[in-house]
Amino acid sequence: MSRYYRIVDWDEHYEVDRENRAWKPGRTFRQAPLEYLRVRARRDWNVGMLQLHDKVGGMVWFYVGAFEKLCGIVACEERSRREGGVVRNTRGRP
Repeated sequence: MSRYYRIVDWDEHYEVDRENRAWKPGRTFRQAPLEYLRVRARRDWNVGMLQLHDKVGGMVWFYVGAFEKLCGIVACEERSRREGGVVRNTRGRP
C-alpha cells in the first residue's frame, strides 16, 4: 500500500490564476511555480487553533509549521506536478 500526502482543497484555497489572482472555476491556472503561497485570512483561526491545541497540546506549532512547509513544497512545482495539492518526490511520484 503506497501512501502520499495531499493538501485538501488545494485549488480552492491556495492556487492562483495566470494573473496571480485567487483562482476561481473557469479561470486558467498559473502554469509556472507559484511566486508566493496564498493563504486566506480566516476569522475563525483562533477557534481552530484552540481545537488543535486541545488535541495535540504544545505540538500545535510543529504541525502548523509542517503543514506550511508541505504547502511550500507543492507551490514550488509546475502546475502539472502540483495539481490536486499532492506532495511529490524528486521523480515526480506522490
